[in-house]
Amino acid sequence: MQKSTRQGFGRLLQDNNGATAIEYGLIASLIAVVIIGALMLVNGSMTDMYEQIRAAIVPAISGN
Repeated sequence: MQKSTRQGFGRLLQDNNGATAIEYGLIASLIAVVIIGALMLVNGSMTDMYEQIRAAIVPAISGN
């Protein structure tokens, strides 16, 4: 019984699947943080662009 437990523990120490999953999770979260940061930087210029479009379209539609 002790020998099989020792063998099982040895296999558990050699198994790298959990570490790989954690690494992929960390990479995915880093990519998400970068994307969110980039979107926050672009947000102001996007708002300005749509405001300019709206300012040009509204008078054209209303005939002013």
